[in-house]
Amino acid sequence: MIDDVLGAIGIASLNIRPADTCLAQGINDLPTIAAPTAILMMEGAVNAALQEYLLNEESTVTLKNNLRMLGFAGVGSDLQANAKCVEVNDDELKFEIEVYCATRLIAQGEIVRKVVDRITLTAKIAAQGLIDHPN
Repeated sequence: MIDDVLGAIGIASLNIRPADTCLAQGINDLPTIAAPTAILMMEGAVNAALQEYLLNEESTVTLKNNLRMLGFAGVGSDLQANAKCVEVNDDELKFEIEVYCATRLIAQGEIVRKVVDRITLTAKIAAQGLIDHPN
């Protein structure tokens, strides 16, 4: 099933709110979309691309993300992130993503995700939480 994900596409959209800006996130003093917000949009588009391909017991974790900001968009702007799976290598999936404000390309990048067993990883996370916080 995971081999079928090659070529899969996903879309995420966002209307920029004040909290989504560099100013609000303390990055700089400009009221433009913050890079962390763009990355979240990109991750959302990847999730949308994967939605119909993962088995119930499967999930994915991000191994790597790479973002290049190419433009700016302010509060009230509508953005769309488009993701496409361009490579499948065993349990690793590579996506290329572009973020647009209308027809302007404002960000692009790639995300590499690893397919994991949902129950096994959830158990590991819970066990690590008990080790980190024994009380």
